Amino acid sequence: MEQNAYARYPRAYLSEFSTNQIHLKNPYIVAFWSMVYPGFGNLLQDRKLKGIILIVWGLIINNGAKINLAVFYSFTGRFNLARQVVDTRWLLLYIAVYAYSVWDAYRGTVDTNKLNLLAEREDAPIKPRLS
Repeated sequence: MEQNAYARYPRAYLSEFSTNQIHLKNPYIVAFWSMVYPGFGNLLQDRKLKGIILIVWGLIINNGAKINLAVFYSFTGRFNLARQVVDTRWLLLYIAVYAYSVWDAYRGTVDTNKLNLLAEREDAPIKPRLS
């Protein structure tokens, strides 16, 4: 079949530095990687800037809330000490960033899958990206 030269949705962008290919991904897998740590799902989608921002933001909030120290104390059975060391204001902010990261990764994957289906319907070519 001959490819449509005037396709609105390209299958991939090629440049001298990278190849960004649009293909079907399972949104649950991407959401799982965002559950592992905020920002990993965005890196899996090749949204590097947003992924790095979410990772750094998660690290800052995790350090401010002292979540790792509280987890250590709870694993060693010192639950009262774990409760005292956690800063609840930072913890609530971490929950918000965590939920946003999972939602954004899932939503972005669903949108990318829709673009992939439209590109397949149009039999779109792979376009070189001009630098």
